[in-house]
Amino acid sequence: MKEYKRSERRQKKQIDKAQRAEYLREYRQRPEVKAKRREYNQRPEVKARRKEYLRFYVKRPEVKAAFAKHRRVYRAKENVKAKEKEYFAKEDVKERARERDRRRRATEEHKEYRRMYYQRNRARLNAMRMLYYYRKKAERTSLEDSGNREDSDSRG
Repeated sequence: MKEYKRSERRQKKQIDKAQRAEYLREYRQRPEVKAKRREYNQRPEVKARRKEYLRFYVKRPEVKAAFAKHRRVYRAKENVKAKEKEYFAKEDVKERARERDRRRRATEEHKEYRRMYYQRNRARLNAMRMLYYYRKKAERTSLEDSGNREDSDSRG
């Protein structure tokens, strides 16, 4: 058996990892593998295991914080931002998002949520609406006033 130097072993290991990752990527795209995975995920015991895992692990505050930090770091990378921007600029992606949003808004649960939201936050929403209205009115008034002042100065 050939003896490898440490750097050679490390390099060979990296090559093996890359080849394995490429093979797995290709393997997971096969239709029969996708069908098998879909069937497996529909089993009640698998669903129960996943639900329990989510309940006891993922929903813990420290785990949520770690996931959020990882997402923040990943999405802050320039190449990821560029990929996302390119992806979300596609027209078919925009259309799918619009359709998904339309379907969600049409559900009774969403309508009930919106009703409850407006009931709970009515005072705050009205205050914000009035603030917006008065700010716009003040801007209009100040624009009209400044226009009148310019006219009176020029006539002088």
